[in-house]
Amino acid sequence: MHKPTLAQHAAFIVKTMNGDAEWLRDEFYTLQAFVKHQKTLLGSTRQVLLQC
Repeated sequence: MHKPTLAQHAAFIVKTMNGDAEWLRDEFYTLQAFVKHQKTLLGSTRQVLLQC
């Protein structure tokens, strides 16, 4: 997936699972690294979120 849609999909799945994010635990570092990379490319978290 491109842009922060990966993080948005993860957040949506957690929401639909009544807040249970245990399934994401093993890959959370990868998700954080992805968002950090996007932030570095775009210059701010706000820009990352606006790109959706």
